[in-house]
Amino acid sequence: MMQQQAMAAGGPAAEARQCFGCNFEAVSAETACPRCGKKAFFTAGNIKTRGIILVALGLFIAGLIGAVSVVVGLIVLNAANDPSKSRKLAEDGHILLAAAGLFAVLILFGFHMIVSGGWMIAFGKRNRATVWVMWALLALILMAGGFISMWT
Repeated sequence: MMQQQAMAAGGPAAEARQCFGCNFEAVSAETACPRCGKKAFFTAGNIKTRGIILVALGLFIAGLIGAVSVVVGLIVLNAANDPSKSRKLAEDGHILLAAAGLFAVLILFGFHMIVSGGWMIAFGKRNRATVWVMWALLALILMAGGFISMWT
């Protein structure tokens, strides 16, 4: 009844919503969270759309960095066969190791985006644990980038 009244009045229909600010969940027609007041009170459909975008971005990042890793690996492998270049590679091994670590964390970040987006698509909700894991992976990416910039 309330949904029909909201639609007749031209307002949004009452739907299951989740606040990205305080994680409050309710069936409501409001666009602002009743608990914290933020305008981050999203419907399940909106969250599923965000999940699709997250999966697409995760596939792009994991695929791109994976391809770059393969190309860099082939270049290093070819350079290792040349005696003059292999000496230089041995001297700069720590940079190669740091770059490989950065690539690994970036690929893991892409896979995590795929998992997190899949969760959003499947359940129409955001999982706070996946958000915290994503922040931790971002911190690892920044640290790995910092180590590489220190060594070069």
